[in-house]
Amino acid sequence: MIDAIATRRTTLNGKTYAKGAPVRMPAAQFEDLKPTKRFERAPVAKKATVSAAAAESKSSAAPD
Repeated sequence: MIDAIATRRTTLNGKTYAKGAPVRMPAAQFEDLKPTKRFERAPVAKKATVSAAAAESKSSAAPD
């Protein structure tokens, strides 16, 4: 499944999406709909890594 953004008001699989609405769909369906230009790929959300979260918790700990 990928995240896409509707570029105009459209109905997909019986559900209506407004312009700019996030839409989850299988990658194959996105590729099939690419020529219609009704959807664009949503930017990938950055995920925090475990090591970065651990480093932040150590740095925010109260000094003794």
